[in-house]
Amino acid sequence: MRTRLTGAVAAIVLAVGAVAAAEERYEIKFSRPSARGDKLRLVAKGSSTTHNRIRLQEQTLHEEQAGVRVELEALLEVLAVDAAGRVIKHSLTVERMIYGRSGEEDRSLSAGQVILAESEGNETRFFLADGELPELAREALSIVANTDSSQIPDDDQTFGTAEPRTVGESWPIDRETTAQALATVGMPVPPESIAGEVRLLELESFEGAECLRIEASMSFRDFALEGLESGMQLQNASAEASFSRLLPTDTNSKLEYDLESFQLNASFQATEGQMAGAVFEISNTRIAEISQIPMADPN
Repeated sequence: MRTRLTGAVAAIVLAVGAVAAAEERYEIKFSRPSARGDKLRLVAKGSSTTHNRIRLQEQTLHEEQAGVRVELEALLEVLAVDAAGRVIKHSLTVERMIYGRSGEEDRSLSAGQVILAESEGNETRFFLADGELPELAREALSIVANTDSSQIPDDDQTFGTAEPRTVGESWPIDRETTAQALATVGMPVPPESIAGEVRLLELESFEGAECLRIEASMSFRDFALEGLESGMQLQNASAEASFSRLLPTDTNSKLEYDLESFQLNASFQATEGQMAGAVFEISNTRIAEISQIPMADPN
């Protein structure tokens, strides 16, 4: 009898503990300020695939698909930050980098090569500390190793919440801030055309740290694309983005895991010239899986 009672009491204690954990509220902090000299191990892989189709009425005139893939393991060192602690320049000392185009042989960078990445407006410029970095390598790096931009609202402004949250809770993204961010990168979108939600899914251990598993998704439509050539008219455009992120409950930790995807679909119609009436359909899908693990201070 005592054994059964002991087991029953233990089960109740465990159940109460689980309920208490579920009711505990956690601060949600996406942006963790960096400092010059921070060192992290970067492990990442990603791909970008673009599908193009040209049709005239019901006839397909041209169709092609192209993609870039990359796998990267490197020591990342922060070389410069802005006033908010966002990384605007870093170096990557390559341990392993494999990249290439779909249907072609893999290419690589040698271990020990140092790549520099620096913010230029809304984009990141990649170059080797010594030597010429191939254009395809720069394109591959842009999938997984970008710096931050001081001109774009940070993730706390877009996806964050001022209130601590419990496991299972969700909240909407900030549509006004999202619209501001998209306009900054040349995709003006009315805030009412943006929808999205963030959810604190569960607690999970990663690299020995207690982390929050946070998932977010958003979609937007009815946006413009800046820089279109004359004679091309945008017919429709839509996009979807999502991420699943692990963030330590210790808000001072810079450990992070991120699995993100982005898909853009757009169609244009030629209004003049020999291709007048032809419709150009473009879709691009980008997927990246990125881990950033702080290096222990040898001192």
